Amino acid sequence: MDDRPAREDEQDDGEEMDVLEEDDMALLDPQPLDMVLAEEALQDEDDGEYEEYEDQDSDQSEESEGDGTGEMYDTTLPSRHVYLGETEELRGRTVQEENDCVSLPLLQHVSLMNLVLVPTQTLPLSISQSVQVSMLRSVILKDGTFGIVHSKPTQDGRPGLAKYGTTAEIYEYQEEDYSQTMSIKAKGRQRFKVISTHREITGLVMQTER
Repeated sequence: MDDRPAREDEQDDGEEMDVLEEDDMALLDPQPLDMVLAEEALQDEDDGEYEEYEDQDSDQSEESEGDGTGEMYDTTLPSRHVYLGETEELRGRTVQEENDCVSLPLLQHVSLMNLVLVPTQTLPLSISQSVQVSMLRSVILKDGTFGIVHSKPTQDGRPGLAKYGTTAEIYEYQEEDYSQTMSIKAKGRQRFKVISTHREITGLVMQTER
């Protein structure tokens, strides 16, 4: 018998299977492509959200810079020592003649240890010890001038004074009655040489200078 038609039928079946397989592949192939496109779409969406966030952030920064609501820091505050509160101003200035011998009260305080005051330097200070507050009151009523001498503890524990110092002139002050505290702003004026020192009955140290 001739089996040729049967082979043709088998061949046709094979072609149909090939067609089906190709159709199945055609249906399966787009899926990875769709996934890639979906990932790209998500990435584009994320990029768009990030760009929008950057635009909002830049707009807010521009608004904060341009609206003028930010507080400007006054750079002169530290030099004016406004933390001492409202102070009264003293007028006038005392200048000692060269080679004159004068007696001035010497201000000795823990905060002044190892301090070297130079002319034109500002000295802000708050004092609460009664003897020193009394001395500053007397200085303010007189000419506002006292002496600052560099001191440091010696081997026996007593403060050792240097041979040279600087006059300090009070130009602003404030006295608080409730705390018995005197706050001053003084300025270094003239250098001097210490000739001798002595302690008065009140406990105040006086120096003779030239």
